[in-house]
Amino acid sequence: VIQKRKLVQVILLDALKSLDQHQTLVSLDIRSSALQKSLKVTGDKGLKDIIAYAGWTIQPVLEKFLSYDRFVDQVEAVNELHAMRIAAKKLRYTLECFSDIYPGNLADYLSTMRAIQDQLGMIHDCDVWQTTGDRFIECERRRTVKYFGNDRAMKRILPGILAFFEDRYRQRVETYTAFTRYWHELRQAHLW
Repeated sequence: VIQKRKLVQVILLDALKSLDQHQTLVSLDIRSSALQKSLKVTGDKGLKDIIAYAGWTIQPVLEKFLSYDRFVDQVEAVNELHAMRIAAKKLRYTLECFSDIYPGNLADYLSTMRAIQDQLGMIHDCDVWQTTGDRFIECERRRTVKYFGNDRAMKRILPGILAFFEDRYRQRVETYTAFTRYWHELRQAHLW
C-alpha cells in the first residue's frame, strides 16, 4: 500500500507540474470567466454558445469511448478493455464538467459511466492478478526458502494462493458477463 501511494504521489506531482507548465488551470479560469461574462451579457444566446461548446468538447471524447465497442465481445481483449476503461473515465469527467448546463445534470449518463468504469475496473484488476499469478507464487516460494531454509511450508499456503487466483478468475468471468450484458442493453436502448 505504501509503495502504491508513493507511486500515485509521483504521478500526481507530475500531473500537477504539467498543469502548471501548460498553464491549464489559468487557461480554464480565463475561459470560464469569459463564458460567464458572455452569459451575463447575452443571456440565452450565451447559454446556447456554452451548450454548443460542451457538444464540441464531449463529442470526440464520446467517439473515442465508443470506438472500443468492437472489443466488448472479445473476452481476450485485455488491453483494449483496459483502454476502454480509461476512455470511460475521461468521458465521465468531461460529462461532469458540463453537467450543470443540462437538464437533470446528465445524472443518467453519469450513473451509467460510473457503472461501466466499475465493471471495467474489476475486469482489469482480475486480469492483472491473472498475469501475476506465477510470479507471485515464485516470490512466495523464495520468501519461504529465505525464512525457513526450504520450501516445505509452501504446501500449506499454496492451496490458499491458488484458491485466491481461482476466485479472481471466477470474478473476471462473472463481471465480464455482466458488463457485456449491460453494454448490449445500453446499445439496444440507444443510449449513446
